Amino acid sequence: MARLVVEAVSREYSTSDLVWHLQLFVSVSRADDGTPVTGLELDNFRVCSAIGGVLTVTLSGGYEGDWEPLDVEPAGCYSLSVTRKWEKRGAAIQEWTEGEFYSFGVQARVENKATGETDVGQGVVRIESLGK
Repeated sequence: MARLVVEAVSREYSTSDLVWHLQLFVSVSRADDGTPVTGLELDNFRVCSAIGGVLTVTLSGGYEGDWEPLDVEPAGCYSLSVTRKWEKRGAAIQEWTEGEFYSFGVQARVENKATGETDVGQGVVRIESLGK
């Protein structure tokens, strides 16, 4: 198993109504040589939160960015969206509270086809909900 470097920051911005989603911007690279880990899907990421137990926190959307200026080379940087629901089955997505801070652990997992092992890395991020 090889280590991945996962860095995450808030991607919230005050000019958009995002009360249903908290936005993350996550960089994933290889610890041994620093190369970006590209081509990841939502299934390659996991999130944990201190608000678990009452509310279920999930990743509900995301995409990978490309390097500028030509926007043709994947960057290994991902925009992810975090939502929450009440624990009971079928519950509606809950709003995040404007001005509240939320802390998350973010993990990236990649199957290493050469070794058959899973490469893993994780980090933490604190986000202030700016949704209105």
